Amino acid sequence: MVSMENERVSLVRPVVTSNYVEEWLTEVECSMKETLLSCLHTCLQVFHPLSLLIGNYLLIFFMSFKAFTDMERDIWVFSHPAQCTLVIEQVVWTHNVSTSLESIEVGQ
Repeated sequence: MVSMENERVSLVRPVVTSNYVEEWLTEVECSMKETLLSCLHTCLQVFHPLSLLIGNYLLIFFMSFKAFTDMERDIWVFSHPAQCTLVIEQVVWTHNVSTSLESIEVGQ
């Protein structure tokens, strides 16, 4: 896969084309999803070794990035597909904002 920004990610399962466009295009889509799920799992394990990716469900123990990796954040971001790092960053950001708003509601 090649993005508009020229980011390249190799498919985990190559697809053979045939005369039946609908079939092999569906296979390409499935392979793309499998590849991104695999990349997300790898990215998540580097971000937080105690995190789990079960099926299509993402479970993260929300701690700070520095607590679980010696890698600098920018190195982590650019070492994995952008879509994967964005997903993890958005989940962590949403959790942090929700936690802050809940603490304001209870007066802490």
